[in-house]
Amino acid sequence: MPFGKVTLNDGREIPEIAFGTGSVWKRREATPYVVQALRAGFVHIDTAQSYETEESIPSALKETTISREKICITTKYWNDEKYGSLGVRGELLKSLERLQTSSVDLYLIHSPKGLGGDTIAKVWKEYEAVAQEGLAKSIGVSNFAEPDLEELMSAAKITPAVNQVKPFTARFEQTFGAQLNILVTDSVESLYFS
Repeated sequence: MPFGKVTLNDGREIPEIAFGTGSVWKRREATPYVVQALRAGFVHIDTAQSYETEESIPSALKETTISREKICITTKYWNDEKYGSLGVRGELLKSLERLQTSSVDLYLIHSPKGLGGDTIAKVWKEYEAVAQEGLAKSIGVSNFAEPDLEELMSAAKITPAVNQVKPFTARFEQTFGAQLNILVTDSVESLYFS
């Protein structure tokens, strides 16, 4: 099942379709489903610390002949009572440990509502730092509306590569995203493999 690639504003390419480990698989053992997705030809896996499925990716890779270098991993940061106490870098290091990798291909702010009281600008500065350090190859956002992107861009040195939004909001955000050269992607529920 070959999928095309899309070039991000930072010049990196990522597969245009990803297998998501949220929604249906959130806080459940997702390894068998990630294995099925990899065997079906998915080479982009989307996870998040708050989904509690990051460990599924290296476990699934061990059950296939696919190496880490052949897949794109997206994960996301969230800060609330349960997650985020270590800040962006600390939480990314924990994600990298769970993912058993030295960097992620795409690291997203999960939502402007999940910043634990921090400002969008402050969190984005931390994102720019982990990108500069090489812990995240590309950085972006998820579920950001135009006012959120405007706040981010007022302090940004690096433009987000992606704004991953729900399909029903994508239409409204694409025009503004295009003005900033931000790829606006649709996020849909996981496909169920039986």
